[in-house]
Amino acid sequence: QGSSVGCYKVDNKADIANILKEAFGYSPYVVVEQTIVARELEVAVYEYQGEIVATKPGEIVCDTNNFYTFDEKYATDSKAKTYIEAINVADDISNQIRAYAIKAFKGLKLRHLSRIDFFLTADNQILLNEINTFPGLTPISMFPKMLEHHGHDFSTYLTQIIESQLS
Repeated sequence: QGSSVGCYKVDNKADIANILKEAFGYSPYVVVEQTIVARELEVAVYEYQGEIVATKPGEIVCDTNNFYTFDEKYATDSKAKTYIEAINVADDISNQIRAYAIKAFKGLKLRHLSRIDFFLTADNQILLNEINTFPGLTPISMFPKMLEHHGHDFSTYLTQIIESQLS
């Protein structure tokens, strides 16, 4: 559904049936995944003047390391914190995540922009979480912030995309 709508974290086996019933209320298909305890890192990947760029990873930190629900993403009283550049990620790990992000972007033949999200476990295992082919552009959205933190002007970037499609 996007933005964690219809996604639930189950901490107690006794709750599985009720949570599945809620999930099936959104779709006739449900994915059940094992919980992964990891940091949530995301990379803005975009085409800029003919080059594919991947920013340094940003990070989402949920209050009490809880599941990043729709409310945690968008509620005004959200306690989740976002960092335009993840704190304490070794350069080699950051570079590997960026390389994976570019590989995913190219491999899926994406165009223009995407936000590619990863999990980073305590033992530095990098797991692809999801690819957002049209990431949010709200005032709290990370994509434009990471692009600007990387040194590119977001308005210029958007103008460049629009103009390239008109020719």
